Amino acid sequence: MSNTVPPLKERIIEKLNEAEFFLKKLEDLENVDTSAIDEAQKHYRYYASAFLNAVRSPQQYILEAMKQPDPNDSSGRKMYIPSARKNWYDTAVQNADPLPFIADERNLNIHQSITTPINNIVITFGAASAPTKTFTAEWSSYNGADKRVVSIAKAALAQIRKLVQEGFSQGHIS
Repeated sequence: MSNTVPPLKERIIEKLNEAEFFLKKLEDLENVDTSAIDEAQKHYRYYASAFLNAVRSPQQYILEAMKQPDPNDSSGRKMYIPSARKNWYDTAVQNADPLPFIADERNLNIHQSITTPINNIVITFGAASAPTKTFTAEWSSYNGADKRVVSIAKAALAQIRKLVQEGFSQGHIS
């Protein structure tokens, strides 16, 4: 087994694919039939946690990739991020809702307790069929209008993809 670290683009693409996988799992769980809803609610937390970790990783990879040796450190071990790159990154992330929320939620999830979206169970009565029960989950602490986990997750994934594309095309990351 090799200890070689894959190139940055490969690592980012892999984490984006992983986030996409867990987003799909979240969507699937919101559409389970009545008999499996209790198990789906339990698994939803696990997939939300995994999604947060996967979607946050590209940002961390980008920050690490922007570092370069500090010219004032003769040992060559001290690293820093040049201010132009750091300013680009900070501005891009702050203007990319819901990325700041995702970062905070992921940090809480890792360092304090597993994420616990609020589940809303909806019972629908069809004209000729038995009632069906589905649920959606929300992050009540999110400040946006649409608090549904799946909606926030889709927006976060789109913003991360945009951030990565912009970072490579503008030369902030390579």
